Amino acid sequence: MKSIQSAAVALLLLLSGNTFAAYAVYVFESGGNVVASGSGSMNMAALTPVGNGPLFSVVLPSAALIFTGTAGTVEAYMGVSGPPMLGAGGPVLPDTVSGDMVGLDGMLAPGFVFAPLGYAQGSALASSATWTGASLASLGFTPGTYAWTWGAGPTADSFTVHVGIAPPVVPASIPTLSEWGLAILSALMAGWAMRHRPPRRRNEAA
Repeated sequence: MKSIQSAAVALLLLLSGNTFAAYAVYVFESGGNVVASGSGSMNMAALTPVGNGPLFSVVLPSAALIFTGTAGTVEAYMGVSGPPMLGAGGPVLPDTVSGDMVGLDGMLAPGFVFAPLGYAQGSALASSATWTGASLASLGFTPGTYAWTWGAGPTADSFTVHVGIAPPVVPASIPTLSEWGLAILSALMAGWAMRHRPPRRRNEAA
């Protein structure tokens, strides 16, 4: 029983823990506007914190600079490497924003990523910005996928910008990992209980 319980608990912990993907921003045209939608998480263990300060949403494709989310205080981390530009456009402020303030400045080597002050590594981040009446061309973006990476082994992580690609739609009916973990744990414990149920006494059987 002990070995089965230990295995079940280990499996549940593995499946039900926080499981967030590397941070990615999708910049795409929608209804006559340009939307930048970012989500995921970041592991800063291999990066160097270089200070904090206020930041607001803006894009500067010619300098591989993209900040999305509600203006706020962020921490800057140095040490990312990747392409020096996202296109040829100059700085453009969005019309509406929401979510966490998250950013990338990839023009210099090494580059920088930015996360909200006090950000707990590995926790979920989500942000967005919208440019009304704009197009990717008018903002100076060149369609493509751009990735900045850092770290190695357990500290490896990335920040990816997909230009001209809408974010994938995840069906709400697919169970989350935590739901799968609970279902598997319940099945394991129920199976063990059925196999180890004490025999009924003869008079009870009658």
